[in-house]
Amino acid sequence: MNDLLSKFTGAIFGAVVGDVIGAAVEAHSSEYINSKYKTIDDILEEDIICDSFGKWQFGCFTDDTQTIIAVSHWLINGRLDGESLLDEFVRYYEEWRRYGPSMEKIICHVRKTHNKTSLSQMCFAEGSYGNNSVVRILPVALRFCNDYQKLIQIARISSLTTHSHRLAVQAAILNAVAIMFVINMKGKFHYSRVTNPIKVTLNKFKSYFQDTREYEVAIEEIENGLEKNRSTQDMLQILGSDITAQRSFPIALYSFLKNPNSYEKVIADAIFIGGDTDSVACMAGALSGAYLGIGRVSQQNCIKESVYNKTFFTDLAKNLYNLTLHSSK
Repeated sequence: MNDLLSKFTGAIFGAVVGDVIGAAVEAHSSEYINSKYKTIDDILEEDIICDSFGKWQFGCFTDDTQTIIAVSHWLINGRLDGESLLDEFVRYYEEWRRYGPSMEKIICHVRKTHNKTSLSQMCFAEGSYGNNSVVRILPVALRFCNDYQKLIQIARISSLTTHSHRLAVQAAILNAVAIMFVINMKGKFHYSRVTNPIKVTLNKFKSYFQDTREYEVAIEEIENGLEKNRSTQDMLQILGSDITAQRSFPIALYSFLKNPNSYEKVIADAIFIGGDTDSVACMAGALSGAYLGIGRVSQQNCIKESVYNKTFFTDLAKNLYNLTLHSSK
């Protein structure tokens, strides 16, 4: 397997494994998780989990991975408009995957009425700033890892379709940019090789008169935290870990930048802080896998789905890789 294909596959598996493990403790506090589990290996021993959502079979993934699958097939099918993306969300929708209320309402509305226009503001006047559009941006980042302008364009379409608040759209684009620069990184790692392109992109937003204060502050805090060697746990009070874009993407990014050479440490940091653990670990795991490659993504056997198994995700990564490779020739 060549280096770029390894990184594509690592990013996909990094995301799925993070989602699967994070789902086991989703919405629990850091205190609860740290009191019940000592290591990720302890979580891997779970079977049936009973929590506030009901019963959950360990080894299954959530809506985060399910929408990554949908976005991947949207890209593979090639009709890159919002209505076609909604078709994929409907096609791959499975109610039990713990979709957020806004996303679920949109999908159910499309299934019932076949109306696909002006849906992103169904639940909120300014649109949702939940983090699903940020998490699911991974395939877009892979597909357009060689084209910064196209990446921004398609990432924007992907988010606007269901999450049109500026905080969600900006975070989706920033996460895509981070993945793009991570996957193309050669030589010695330094966090500024990821944060600097993010700051350039924020300046691009500002040139269009967008308010970027939340993410400017977050990136400044991330760089300060890294310089001071602060733990991800210490950064929790500053960056947060919840279902919003602005309080999940930054801590996921920090988890990766703090531990660039260890997938295991990235996932542990993302999960033991509590909160929206499945989404944060999914984003952090994608960044880590994109940097380290598939050979360094551990705990792959935690994926215990029958249809969406390891072979499925290997093929998905290969299809995205081939699409990207052929388009660049």
